[in-house]
Amino acid sequence: MGLTCADINVGLLLDCIKQQLNNIPAVTNALLLITSICQEHSNTCVYFQDIGGLKLVHKLARSDVPSSLKEVALYMLGSLANSHVLCQQSLCTTELFDEMLTFMVDENSSTNLQSVSVSVLLSLVSKNGDGQRLLRETDCLSVLQKLFRETLTKSEIDSSNESFMEKYPLWNALCSTLGAAVNNPQNEENQKICCSILPHVQTLLEVSKKPEIVCPLCLLIGLTVAENPSVQKFFMSIGGLDILADVFIKLAGDACQNISSAKVAVTVTITMGVCIADNPPGSRILAKHHVVPKLLTLLLLEGLDSGEKNGVLLTLGHAIVSCVKDLAVQLLANASQDILGLCERGEIFGHMKTIQNSLPKKTIKREEDEEQGPKTDDDTGDSVLKDSDQEDALPKRCSESSAQIYHPSANDELQSQLESLGGDPTSAFSSKHEPVGSERVFDHPASEDENRVQQPPKEEQPENP
Repeated sequence: MGLTCADINVGLLLDCIKQQLNNIPAVTNALLLITSICQEHSNTCVYFQDIGGLKLVHKLARSDVPSSLKEVALYMLGSLANSHVLCQQSLCTTELFDEMLTFMVDENSSTNLQSVSVSVLLSLVSKNGDGQRLLRETDCLSVLQKLFRETLTKSEIDSSNESFMEKYPLWNALCSTLGAAVNNPQNEENQKICCSILPHVQTLLEVSKKPEIVCPLCLLIGLTVAENPSVQKFFMSIGGLDILADVFIKLAGDACQNISSAKVAVTVTITMGVCIADNPPGSRILAKHHVVPKLLTLLLLEGLDSGEKNGVLLTLGHAIVSCVKDLAVQLLANASQDILGLCERGEIFGHMKTIQNSLPKKTIKREEDEEQGPKTDDDTGDSVLKDSDQEDALPKRCSESSAQIYHPSANDELQSQLESLGGDPTSAFSSKHEPVGSERVFDHPASEDENRVQQPPKEEQPENP
């Protein structure tokens, strides 16, 4: 098979780089052009690797060149790894992980250089079990956790000052990389290690309700606890699920007037669903915070699309399946009169049916014979239940509606959101923020008390590899 136009262009640009290594602007432009071509033509990544381009760029990133050129070279490595699995496999070496570790901890590294280094790690561990293992074995995982705790503190997280704007791309890249390190594929050992950052995540959630803060934190929580009972238990033990429920209640309260709050509430909803999946004690915590009526309210919002409502419905299903009786009692005791009226007329469950029918057929378990609901009062001409039957019938109807809903793997929805919220390793480099010069990353270590609370119970801690 002959060379494509993209292959030829990449080859010519590589020759230009070799001939003008001392011309920093020319090399920078050539690297960016090659990156753009490879992003549009993934097979060209393999050709670029075959002609020695990948090795040259890697060597350039390690050489004594200006920080701006080093950042472009690293950005290119991350983009190539993200564009083609063969490039990812070729770059997934202990040597490269160690180099990224050096860039992250070097006190002379700019915030931008740290951000791009973290994003390179993201591209290497995404959907790659070997990358997740190397991240842990090279000690990069512990450094990522330390950076995450110290990049944005509680006092900085809810501000819009210059320092926050400079640090946010790094912080967002850290959230994405830690999420990719623990899931897709699921890595239970990394999950147990990363549960030590959950107390800090909880602290940040308490002080900010901004989407750019809440969404990355929720995705990190969800991927860390997904399908891991011991981490779920630890998160509940430190009050994390209570905090999530409080955040959700506040966002859902504004949902009718602010569609942005409604959409963030959906993200929190999905995270709560992951926390309570196959976890009845978690469902009881949600019942205590009267979450179910707010979930029903979200289902009625016209501003949410079917995918978002499906996420709400799945969480509602997890809650009902895990703790039908308790949640039904809470629903009757705490739901507003409007929601109760909808429940009595069957409109809520009719809406659930509508969403259920919009799902692919293979994801729905259909019963051959549906049981008939309780008889209605013929004199009223509608489906209002008789007073004596309301409380007994509601749990049954909840169970019937949720029993037919297939619950996919807990991290599927979270992972798709992760990819849409900064999962691209190019996001850190392409931000508008310029390098801010030298600054110490670890000038402000966590206090002794904070370090103590950030550690999960001893039985939860994995042995050091």
